[in-house]
Amino acid sequence: MQDFRNSQTGKRPEVKSNEDIESCLTAVMPVYNEAATVAEVVKVVLEQRPVQQLVIVDDCSQDGTSAAGANGCAHQVDPP
Repeated sequence: MQDFRNSQTGKRPEVKSNEDIESCLTAVMPVYNEAATVAEVVKVVLEQRPVQQLVIVDDCSQDGTSAAGANGCAHQVDPP
């Protein structure tokens, strides 16, 4: 198990909750034929405080995943 102690102080970093962390992450979420679930997953991911933006990469879904996932998504990538 890795020890994440500060090399200078020898102390472990303070554990913070979602409320204590500024939005700073970009999450990338690959999807394929997930029209039935993608909207809920997008909602849950974007509710996480550290997530600033979400990039959905739809791998040529045939079930409308692209349209279902676009709601609330900062960036969406669809292959040509």
